[in-house]
Amino acid sequence: LSDLYPKLSGTSLISTRYGEMGFILALTLLAAMAAARDPSIPGVHTPLPIDPTVDVQDGTWLSDLYPIIFARAPDPQGYATNFADLQAGQSHDVIYNAFVSSAEFKSNPALSNKTAFVVRVYTTLLKTTPSPSRAQQDAALLRNADGSGRGMAWTNYIDSTYRSRDYKATCATSYYTLISRVNPDAILLNDLFAGTARMQVTSESQQLSLTVPSAIRLWDQKLPIIPDPRSNGTSFLAFTRAYIGDPDVFTIVLLESSDGVSFTEVRPIFTVPPGHTFYDAHIAVDNGVCPTRYVMSMECVGSDGWASLCTSETSTPWFPESWSNPFILVNGCSGDMSATCHTNAKQSASTGVSLVDGATRYTAWTQVYDGVSSSDPLAHTYSQCTGPIESYSKYFGNVMTGTAPIANMLPSEPHPYCTDSWDCNNRDKQDWKREGQFYYALYNGANYYRCDGSWGISVARSKTAITEYTDILPLSRGIPAVVSTTCGISYPVLNVIGGELFVYYAFVNTNGVNYPMRARLVPV
Repeated sequence: LSDLYPKLSGTSLISTRYGEMGFILALTLLAAMAAARDPSIPGVHTPLPIDPTVDVQDGTWLSDLYPIIFARAPDPQGYATNFADLQAGQSHDVIYNAFVSSAEFKSNPALSNKTAFVVRVYTTLLKTTPSPSRAQQDAALLRNADGSGRGMAWTNYIDSTYRSRDYKATCATSYYTLISRVNPDAILLNDLFAGTARMQVTSESQQLSLTVPSAIRLWDQKLPIIPDPRSNGTSFLAFTRAYIGDPDVFTIVLLESSDGVSFTEVRPIFTVPPGHTFYDAHIAVDNGVCPTRYVMSMECVGSDGWASLCTSETSTPWFPESWSNPFILVNGCSGDMSATCHTNAKQSASTGVSLVDGATRYTAWTQVYDGVSSSDPLAHTYSQCTGPIESYSKYFGNVMTGTAPIANMLPSEPHPYCTDSWDCNNRDKQDWKREGQFYYALYNGANYYRCDGSWGISVARSKTAITEYTDILPLSRGIPAVVSTTCGISYPVLNVIGGELFVYYAFVNTNGVNYPMRARLVPV
């Protein structure tokens, strides 16, 4: 800016009409423009630093054990069986002994060579190759694979490597708050609130293609997307629900895509036990631990038999079998006074999402308050949030009380078909992100708490994660539905594709056809 004055002062605008006051006004305008379009927002355009805690879960340990013992990647069926045993309480030693006692291991003498084992530990865990002398030195300290002889057991050597400074040195030391880096010139969520941008409406949005052979039928598909960690950002993984049978049985499936437009199923992630269902997944990335952990939040059946929030975790999201069994984090309330919640009102913990801000963990859900009867005049849908929480695998409580205070993130009016605003009776958050200094909640809303009325997609934001989000984007910059007899538009998720921000959502057209779409953020 100091170089700008000589150039501006030579123009008639500055020198003859406004003088120095004009220069000050010009600088003020330029500063405001620069602040609005900061090309280097930490966490968005440049990564934020982090010092993660090493926390190797069973799934990671098992994924690593295959190349360490068998010198190959895990096979889906074998991994699924062994992981199920671990989740049921089987010890690492029992699994390890089964590996080294197997015909595959015993039939290949090279696998039992101690020096070769050390090399496989280095390449698998430390992402490097030891010098020949170092490999031989470590091998001399080891017992045989079956535990015979003197020295350190192979399992202890693996565990000590996880605890080493060399393993910690492989951990990621920075992260992006939107999961991926955003291009400096890309339109941001903040631009929506500045009034300089809007979401594309349905007539401008792009239709997506989902190929899911395991699903009987697809509709209202929520579609969180992450870059495939194996591809250096050139391909994507996505997660969505698959309807697999009556009554209302869904599971989550893993999809892959090269362009963020066409998606093909890899495999279902969960086997659904009788009386259960898993759907409407949301993905957060926990960079506060190493290896980096991926957290799936989803709707499930809780302890009271009502819609609840479940979570699953993995460090290898591309491998469906590596996701942990869904864990009930927050229970919904069925309206049974003798059950968990001790209330007559039906109150769900639907469409759960998680937010990991550095190493601080939060969770949120939507309460569909059906009330005490099918015609309760106080029925409404609104969003709640809580945190920090210690872990996504430690029970929080229910929608009424838990281990941390609960905030009404997006409250709504308990008055079906209200007319105060387009979203007065229904504010259902579907995604939760941090961009710059604000936390953003993408939500679908309506003037009716279930599938009727006037629907739309918008965003709310706050400078504090756990609070009421009062700064709400007008629907004129969001996406209105085109029908008013169903959930006409729903499940908005913010995904970064090619360095740009897209809002992915489920859409119903005027002919009643349901399909997924994505909208760009465009200038006003």
